[in-house]
Amino acid sequence: MCCGQKLNSIYSKGVKIYSGCYDIKSENAVAFKKSCILCGMIYNPCYKRNATSRTYIINDEIFGATTQTYFTTAFLEFVNRLVALGSVTFDAIAEIFNDSMDKNDEKVCSKRIGNCFR
Repeated sequence: MCCGQKLNSIYSKGVKIYSGCYDIKSENAVAFKKSCILCGMIYNPCYKRNATSRTYIINDEIFGATTQTYFTTAFLEFVNRLVALGSVTFDAIAEIFNDSMDKNDEKVCSKRIGNCFR
């Protein structure tokens, strides 16, 4: 738990948000995080972290798999249905997703998708 002192904004590098939509599969964005000046607690857009633990913060629209990779929750709900009802693997989902992306777009890693469900 944070001590409640003033938070300092820290600029994060550019991030990629994967949506899985047919028209816009991914988009570049900037995520800002904050840190407590006194105790050092760090607040990322989707989790807060101190020296010993990480606590995820549920967001209705975006979920952060890493500090630079984010997914829309609509896409993750679709992936959940594919895995649970269709017995599709994360590798197959990533392959299908990446197959239709432009060659200049950054591909999504199946492990990053899978880590959202652990």
